[in-house]
Amino acid sequence: MRYILQSIIILFTLPGMAQLYWSEATQVNPNTNSQQQRPRINLSGETPTVLWTEGSDHIWFSRMNSNGTFAEPIDLNEQNLECYLASYGGVDFAMEGNNAYLVFMTLPFTAAKIYLKTSTDGGLTWSASSQISLPDSIIPFLPTVSIDSDLQPHIMFMAYDSNYENPQFHVIKSIDGGLSFNNSVNASALAPHEVCDCCPAHLSIDGDDEVALFRNNDQNIRDLWVSTSTDAGNSFPLSKDIDPNDWFLNSCPSSGPDAVLENGSLHSVWMSGGSGSTHVYYSNMNITSQEEESILLNETGTNDNYPRIAGNKDTIGIVFQSNVENKPRIGFI
Repeated sequence: MRYILQSIIILFTLPGMAQLYWSEATQVNPNTNSQQQRPRINLSGETPTVLWTEGSDHIWFSRMNSNGTFAEPIDLNEQNLECYLASYGGVDFAMEGNNAYLVFMTLPFTAAKIYLKTSTDGGLTWSASSQISLPDSIIPFLPTVSIDSDLQPHIMFMAYDSNYENPQFHVIKSIDGGLSFNNSVNASALAPHEVCDCCPAHLSIDGDDEVALFRNNDQNIRDLWVSTSTDAGNSFPLSKDIDPNDWFLNSCPSSGPDAVLENGSLHSVWMSGGSGSTHVYYSNMNITSQEEESILLNETGTNDNYPRIAGNKDTIGIVFQSNVENKPRIGFI
């Protein structure tokens, strides 16, 4: 059973002055027998829309009705393609007004493809799944999508070579609503060695400014890196390690970053175990000067992970999974 909390949130931006008003939980999907995971939410205007996955062949979507209930879920994998769907990645969608884009990756891994679906009516109807053309030398993994100011999709994905080695993060963008895409740009080229090969990334866009956030893997140092573009994703000439931890780990933590980009300021969050326990970190970076400061959040927490951030102007909020008395809990800052 999948639920969503309808909320009316009033945020006073003076320090310490925050009030949250929450409604009762609303049921999104009445099916209690399926293994559902990784819910994602976006707004179409003021209407909540929710995406979640099930198994390896179902991508469910529903939007809220005018009476506060949710519409009957629709399965967006209408071709029954075998998808890579995991708790930490595998399908993503972005929405701006009535324009929505959804990306997912198909199996098997060694012959993976990226598919795109689009909607221009807030998710009421969707296009058929269309395969995004990529060079045969690239095997894609963990796609994510963002929308630019012209309502065009930009997609970032992990790109392996034909031997399933040397993972890097590439960005492609469209100028025709997803019908075609430009040649891919390597957004992680300036980071040393290779990217962390099972960690999802994040792409933020604000006007011509575009930033790619990803966990790198420099001989098992798994710090968070930021690559910056000021020409709408055509190039990423700046790249910086914003993570002070130098976390040495010889396995993949399967945890990625999240960020808000606005007026040249990048607010980002991620998890690191560099201190000996997994904690959540926050960074504020000026993408022009590349000046940045990072702080540890929830210093007393243990096993903190999977942070998400949202905000507007001088108000931001961060949620993350934490551990209290050996039980998983959700923290908010």
